[in-house]
Amino acid sequence: MPVLLIILALFMVLAMNAAARSARRRRERMEEAYADQARRRGEGLDDAPAAPFGRSPFGSAFHALMTGTSTRCYRYDPDSGRWVDITDREPEPRATDRRRSGR
Repeated sequence: MPVLLIILALFMVLAMNAAARSARRRRERMEEAYADQARRRGEGLDDAPAAPFGRSPFGSAFHALMTGTSTRCYRYDPDSGRWVDITDREPEPRATDRRRSGR
């Protein structure tokens, strides 16, 4: 019985040691990535676009939902009673814009 307890204690010590080493390596990788990103920003090499919504309490989840390849723009068409995809259309000039341009 005492041998079993010693083996169990040894296993627990080894498992905690492995978890601590893994956490340390992960923290070092994150620090390196952060330093690299800060360096790239300082040199103007950061290719990531600025967040269009500023700092959001929802973080990158809100940014991911509102941007990307699957984001489409729709307008309700009362004649057909359906939503129509207008993503590729140019916006129509507003009445104030028409008056300014002299039309």
